[in-house]
Parts: sequence; structure tokens; C-alpha cells
Amino acid sequence: MTYPTFILEVLREIYHNRGWVDAYQFHKRYRLSPLQMLECVDFLQANEIAAIEHDEAGLRIRLLPQGVAWIDALAPELFMRPRADKEWRYVPQRRAPTEDFDMYVPRMSNLELDFLTKLGETAD
Repeated sequence: MTYPTFILEVLREIYHNRGWVDAYQFHKRYRLSPLQMLECVDFLQANEIAAIEHDEAGLRIRLLPQGVAWIDALAPELFMRPRADKEWRYVPQRRAPTEDFDMYVPRMSNLELDFLTKLGETAD
């Protein structure tokens, strides 16, 4: 199963820290929105991966022992997956050299031939 990147970042951070982690640091470090953090907290609680504590300082997250076991079992799938943007990579085609080596010549009918003389008159 694939998980959103913001959930993977939170999992990685709480896995490495193993203690209480302030949820605000995810906003500061990874620019996660409050809605993303709410979705992540719901996911962590629903799957009993982490404990959530709310106090006057804010929201804190700590990995539970069953969460450590879950991450250890799924670590390659969670953290070593190929980059998601490979599917979206766009490489433009190279332009084929043109057979026509003539220089560009504009249509004389489209040119305002007295442009420079008018430019000199307005400068005076």
C-alpha cells in the first residue's frame, strides 16, 4: 500500500526520535498544513501506531511499541520506494536540424519603414 509523503515524513521522524515529538515541528520543517497533520494523527491513532498527547504546549506524538514493529516490518516498502515523480518526468524532444539554412527575412509589407525617422523626430 502506498501512503502520502507527509505521513511517511512523520513516520520517519517519530521512528528516529522514539520520544515525544512536537507536531508543530512538522509544520516548520516540512510545511505540513493543519489538515495534513490532522489526517496523519487520525491515521496513527486508527492503526495504533503512535500515542497522541494534547497539552497546553500543543500536540505531541510518540511511537508505540507495536508501531515500531509495524514500521520495521514495512520499512522497505515505506522508505525505500522509487521516487514518485519518475512517472511525471517530461523530457522534451530535441529539435531536428532543419534542411532550410536560409536566414529569416521579414515581409517588407509588414514593416514600418519610417520607424527610425519617426523615432528621431519624437526625441527632439
